[in-house]
Amino acid sequence: MKLDPWLKRIAGMHHEDNGDLGVVWLAYDDRSGILTIYDCALFRMEVPAVIQYGITARGRYIPIAWRKQDEPTATQLLDAGCNVIPEHITETPASIEVDTQEVFQRLRAQSLRVERRVTEWLSEYKRMQREVKSDGASNRWTVPAKGFPLIAATRCAIRSLDWAEAETDRYRATENYPDIRVI
Repeated sequence: MKLDPWLKRIAGMHHEDNGDLGVVWLAYDDRSGILTIYDCALFRMEVPAVIQYGITARGRYIPIAWRKQDEPTATQLLDAGCNVIPEHITETPASIEVDTQEVFQRLRAQSLRVERRVTEWLSEYKRMQREVKSDGASNRWTVPAKGFPLIAATRCAIRSLDWAEAETDRYRATENYPDIRVI
């Protein structure tokens, strides 16, 4: 998928206790409010050099959202020249449920779209849907906090949308006189 350079982009990162690292890249159209998950990476027990290369290859300018627990990885990425957001995200069990519910609601409202080729994210989402428990009387969800690094990385990215940056300014991308010849 070719993304317009004026779309704002952001990445979210989440480290699991077992060593897995999930990273999700989002494009944000601030005109329509639509988010698109266009790429993801799941690093299972990888060395830092592989993780750094896998993230920097997708664009060093894209801001990366992270949690306080992910500080060692965020510091390594910052040293590698990545655009790591200076403020970390604090997660509580209540914020995890609210943010996950926002992801589900955005998907249902079609304001969050997922590219078809992002199969790891889609399979994790389907697996998570089966594990989310709902209490029918109070309409309260119980979201599993562990085992879904890509969904957690999506939560981080959505919470940090204010930090999203475009590759180029939408108004500077147009040429003033595209078809004029000098004779």
